[in-house]
Amino acid sequence: MSTEKFINCVVALQNKDMKALRMIYEAYYKLLRDTARGYVRNKEDAEDIAMTVIEKLCDYRGDPKKIVNHVGLLVRMTQNEAINFLHRSERAVCTESEVLATRACEQEDNLFYYDVLDLLDDAEKDIFIKHIVWDLTLKRIARDRGEAYITVKRKYKKIKDKIATLYKN
Repeated sequence: MSTEKFINCVVALQNKDMKALRMIYEAYYKLLRDTARGYVRNKEDAEDIAMTVIEKLCDYRGDPKKIVNHVGLLVRMTQNEAINFLHRSERAVCTESEVLATRACEQEDNLFYYDVLDLLDDAEKDIFIKHIVWDLTLKRIARDRGEAYITVKRKYKKIKDKIATLYKN
């Protein structure tokens, strides 16, 4: 969805047009859920966070015409909501074997994703999710982060090296 179309949908949402809500949901729900899951590592919690972000769009109080980067806005809203969720939740510390047992019980084959996220620090997770999940270019990520392109490119190479090391057998 283009930024202009997204802005039109937010304006329509402010006017209680539910067709716009459906368009935003269909276009971005999966990406919002996957981004949230990278932080909270729980499918149900990630789904709740994604829906919360979409609900917050319904109550968007700013001027939608001032939105320059709608994908960046959605990513930031999702990250903030996930971080708030983690702060609100009482997180129990569990042993590595409990984590592995929980992962083994999941029906989906997301071990690769979880293994990678376990390796990365927060800055690396941010770059990885934006590049792999949101399909943003490294140049765009660098611009959004206020960093030099070469710095982000080096960080991404470091991410790839960590992943390669994890799966070398």
